[in-house]
Amino acid sequence: MRNARTAHTLRHWKIHLNDWVVDFLKEEDYCTPDKIIQRDSWSTRKRRDYANSVVDSMEEAGEIKKLHRDFKNEINNAQNAHVYVSCSKGSDCTYANDKSQKSRTDYASD
Repeated sequence: MRNARTAHTLRHWKIHLNDWVVDFLKEEDYCTPDKIIQRDSWSTRKRRDYANSVVDSMEEAGEIKKLHRDFKNEINNAQNAHVYVSCSKGSDCTYANDKSQKSRTDYASD
C-alpha cells in the first residue's frame, strides 16, 4: 500500500509541478506572445541553450531547491500516511488520513 500511495502522490505532484512551472514562466514574462514568436524561429540548439539559462536563473534564485524540498516532503508524507480508502460503485473514492481525519473525493482515473 505504501508504494501505491507514493505513486499516487507523485502522479499528482507531477501535474502540480507542471502547473507551477507554467505559472512561473508566465509571471517572469517568458511566455508573452512576442517572446514566443521570437523563439519560434530559433534553432533547436539555441532553444536548448535558452531553456538551460532559464533553469540556471531558477537555480540561482533558489526555486529548484524549494521544489526539491517540496518533492521530498510529498514523498515523506505519502510514505508515512495512514490512509483508509473507501470506494463506491462508480468512480468516486474517498481517502481519509487518520492524522487529520479529513477526507476528500478524487476520481479513480486521476
